[in-house]
Amino acid sequence: MTKEIIREHKKNERLSLQIVQTLTGTIDAKDSYTRGHSTRVADYSKEIAKRAGYSERAQEEIYMMALLHDVGK
Repeated sequence: MTKEIIREHKKNERLSLQIVQTLTGTIDAKDSYTRGHSTRVADYSKEIAKRAGYSERAQEEIYMMALLHDVGK
């Protein structure tokens, strides 16, 4: 990959994370009891993946999946 493609890919990954975090924040905000729940689940999930020896890329994917775990709720 060229440097330009790599730079654009990283930019798209950051944008995707921001979109997911905004969506998650919206879901969590509707109930004060669950506020921050998805972010905590994502942080814990990433830490567990790290301690289990998953690659950095896999940890990031697990983090994103955990952020989205309540979207269908």
